[in-house]
Amino acid sequence: MHTTGASGNHSFQFRVQFRMVRCVVLGFLLASEFLTAQNSPAPRIPLSSIAGQVVLEAAGTPLRKVNVTLVPSEGAIVFSNQGGREPKTATTDSDGRFQIDGVQPGEYRVTLERIGFLSRNHRSRRYSPNLLLIAPGQELQGLLFRMRQAGVIKGKVVDEDGDPVPEMNVSAMPASGRAQEGDFSGTTN
Repeated sequence: MHTTGASGNHSFQFRVQFRMVRCVVLGFLLASEFLTAQNSPAPRIPLSSIAGQVVLEAAGTPLRKVNVTLVPSEGAIVFSNQGGREPKTATTDSDGRFQIDGVQPGEYRVTLERIGFLSRNHRSRRYSPNLLLIAPGQELQGLLFRMRQAGVIKGKVVDEDGDPVPEMNVSAMPASGRAQEGDFSGTTN
């Protein structure tokens, strides 16, 4: 009986040692799989592109030399952890056309700038109501933006004797008298 007990004890010890080895090997496999997952690069999200045209609002004629900028929208929808989302700019050609490639997916504001012109819904240099939601790999084409010519206010500021007043601040406001974001001002020379 003692022999059977010793043989049974050896069998029990072998099973325990085998299970321990199996657990250690399984632990190493899981750890290596975890480390491989940690070190492998995140899947690449396909970049996107946008293309379109900028025209003069009244006549519909193409506007050249307009800077079209995509600005990542704050609090925007982002398709992954993309620290590389930065503004991207293109300048329209003689036909008013532009194209911006290599755009990270997400939500962007579109701003239009050209000296002497305002975007159609212009409120200030920093604000644009033109929001775009760009999906991974999307090729967004056929966008149409309109701008209008800015007005010019010209005059002379004089004192009670008719002499020019230098360094006088002058502001343009709507006829309603209510100040709005985007009011314009300047200083006399």
